Amino acid sequence: MATRLFSRKAIFDLLDRDALTAALTGHPDVVDHGDGSYAWLEEAGTFQRSVGTIVVEDRRVVFETTSQRRAERGKEFLQRLLGDAVSFRVIAYEDVGQALKRAPARPKDKMPEIPPEVQAELLGRFYEEHYRKWLDQRCRRSATVRRGMRRS
Repeated sequence: MATRLFSRKAIFDLLDRDALTAALTGHPDVVDHGDGSYAWLEEAGTFQRSVGTIVVEDRRVVFETTSQRRAERGKEFLQRLLGDAVSFRVIAYEDVGQALKRAPARPKDKMPEIPPEVQAELLGRFYEEHYRKWLDQRCRRSATVRRGMRRS
């Protein structure tokens, strides 16, 4: 029988975005991912581990984690840190497999079309410059490849 994974989410209403942003960015254990989400980290011996992810949406804040205990800790942490900037709603859990099935398909990053003749010209220039420089780069014992070839 396969083990089912569940995601836990502590969900808050967002009341004051500016206060929330100031509190999150000012906390030493919170790392801004730059995309509207933050990681909450804790010391674990000689490294840091993630307690969970804080996702800021238009009207709500969601703390996502892997266990009920961490969801409770996240709820308490965010209520203390954010104060009146949020209002707690609920802790919910969700089967990860079901969430993945429901998730929208991610669009593939489309590379810009570069005509083959332009690609060939650019690659030709790159390799020519690379191999010309390569001969004069230092390698073992301060000799260049060019000098090393002369000695042998």
